[in-house]
Amino acid sequence: MPYKVSVKNQDIIYDIKKNSRSKNLRLSVRADASVLVTMPKIFPKFMAKNFIIKQADWIFDKLAKFKDIKKPLLNNIDYHKKKAEARKIVLQKIKELNRNYNFKYGTIAIRNQRTRWGSCSSLGNLNFSYKICFLPENLQDYIIVHELCHLRELNHSAAFWKLVERTVPDYLVLRKDLKKHKF
Repeated sequence: MPYKVSVKNQDIIYDIKKNSRSKNLRLSVRADASVLVTMPKIFPKFMAKNFIIKQADWIFDKLAKFKDIKKPLLNNIDYHKKKAEARKIVLQKIKELNRNYNFKYGTIAIRNQRTRWGSCSSLGNLNFSYKICFLPENLQDYIIVHELCHLRELNHSAAFWKLVERTVPDYLVLRKDLKKHKF
């Protein structure tokens, strides 16, 4: 059940999730403008309200950032089409770009990741957001090379960035540009 509190003449609608494993109050603001307070089961609900009031400026800042982001809204059919399109792009580009490295990798998955363009597991599995298909090709290449290089270096050390630079010499510019393309 959503709760509401008014701060600085603005309403904040929030949900409370009680978790037996939580030890502290935790606040999250999602791109859909939903606010969630996760708290220990033993805490009374008024603590969530007080926490929201105390963190109101931070919440307003996050909500403002999400308003500035233009993101495509997809229905289920369009989502699956875009996911298939992203899979085709990623598989083709991995085949091309991995020629420079010849890295061995596990499975390749396309997901609806909320906070990452891609990831690489310690088992060598590569995951990419379906939203990669909305990006310009040079940024797609950068993301894929970035994750491929994690197959050798599971960190962001100097050695990792040298590997990236081998294929994407302007990675610093692209990395900065990618930050403009938020979810």
